[in-house]
Amino acid sequence: LSFDVDIIDNMIQDGNKLFTITIRLIPTCLPVNSMGDSTTVTIVDDEVARIQFNSTHFNGSELSGEVLVIIVVLGTTSTKDITATINLIGTSAKASSDFSSTPLIATIPAGATNTTVRVVVMSDMIVEGDE
Repeated sequence: LSFDVDIIDNMIQDGNKLFTITIRLIPTCLPVNSMGDSTTVTIVDDEVARIQFNSTHFNGSELSGEVLVIIVVLGTTSTKDITATINLIGTSAKASSDFSSTPLIATIPAGATNTTVRVVVMSDMIVEGDE
């Protein structure tokens, strides 16, 4: 005896799930063992938590107190909070004088698909081009 069981992809990162299949004989005129049998099936969760920025470029003003807003997007929802560290590295802008280089923690709450983190952009009072 064989049969197919359709597995439905819920598109949520929620860990592996188990279910049980049981089989019992239907009594007929022949004597049968009505105990039957059972087996456990594991549905492997194949959704992968993937974070990314929603843009490849963001702009922020050098005016003191302005912040650069970055949206972090998750490729799938999760039943648990997803937390990531965002490291800030200067290229033409200098860490600590043009922007706060303290690593940021981004948490995407369970069930959500994005969050916002803010990078503090500082004014160095020097007239210069974009950094």
